[in-house]
Amino acid sequence: MHTLLRTVAGLVVMLGAAPAFAQVVDPELFGDGKPPVYREEDGDRRFLKTQIYAALAQPPKDESCRRILATLLVAYSDALPYLHRKDQNFYVDPELLQSLNRSIVTPDFPATAFLASMVRRTLIDKKVPPEWLQSAELYRTQLAAPISTARMKLDSESVGLIDSFSFTVPALLDRYAREVKLAPSVAVDAAEDKFRDKYMDRDIAWGGLLLWDVAKQAPPEPPKKSKKSKKKPAAEEPPPVDLPTWAIVGFPLGQPKPPVPGVPGSGQVPQLQIRARLVDNQSVDLTKLVRGTRVLVKGHLWDIGPNMEYVEVRDASIFPDADWRSWPSLATPRDVANCDIAVNDLSPYGYTPKAKRAEAPNAFSHTKQ
Repeated sequence: MHTLLRTVAGLVVMLGAAPAFAQVVDPELFGDGKPPVYREEDGDRRFLKTQIYAALAQPPKDESCRRILATLLVAYSDALPYLHRKDQNFYVDPELLQSLNRSIVTPDFPATAFLASMVRRTLIDKKVPPEWLQSAELYRTQLAAPISTARMKLDSESVGLIDSFSFTVPALLDRYAREVKLAPSVAVDAAEDKFRDKYMDRDIAWGGLLLWDVAKQAPPEPPKKSKKSKKKPAAEEPPPVDLPTWAIVGFPLGQPKPPVPGVPGSGQVPQLQIRARLVDNQSVDLTKLVRGTRVLVKGHLWDIGPNMEYVEVRDASIFPDADWRSWPSLATPRDVANCDIAVNDLSPYGYTPKAKRAEAPNAFSHTKQ
């Protein structure tokens, strides 16, 4: 397999698989309508023979190696919700990718190439390997690694691809502004209908959202009783047990400004309201989510309100979304130097095993002359 790796704003690009046909409307966002089909190639088979692949299923005892593997799984779990049908690119948060490049990418150990192989293996198998999930749980417990095992669990039986990780909230707002708001009054209705045809009914994953609330949908209010009626009121029916759960989140529309003293609400950033109807089986405990924290919503874009007042997502899953700007990484370049399996055995040209580390000299082993 001829593989090209390229890092651009958090993207790791892979090339070289056969496409399958699918019709799309917006090529810039959703590609040319030919989602890739992943078949095992030479590079994929080499990855199966690497020491990193073996260690993902069987955690090593060496602490340096464990920190490297945990760091790879942090980036891997961050990329999972954004795997898409558009092409073979995949997305990793730019701050997280920068941390990865600083900590474990060296001339002798191309960590991003191993990360790309991990993602590609998942797309070929169409699920997260259960051994990787077990290792991630171990590292999350023992090393306090910020691995999103909830995201891995969601794809443990079947990977759910979105339409395009380029189809973000800003992209949706930009398209609406250009294609609907700029339309003349006589064409607004037609423009909005065309917009819905192009951009609704899409599988999406949106991160960086702020949680407002998670609640069960309230039953409809009972009709008001007439004061003149002497009939006994009918017994109120109990609300249905299987009420849908909704997550209300917001996307900030700008940067915060200094508050004005004495003006309530000043300094707050306006937000686009996103209403996500959650599936019953969530990978995270909804009761442990905290209002105002960052979350990621993955689901099916269902509808928009008048003048884009809100966005509705159905069949959604919700996850905490880490802010990687201050994360120092688990591993360091010293860990790469000390770990015997951190070698480029993914290369088709072979590799040189690391020499065994010599023990530090004993300062008291000399003899007096």
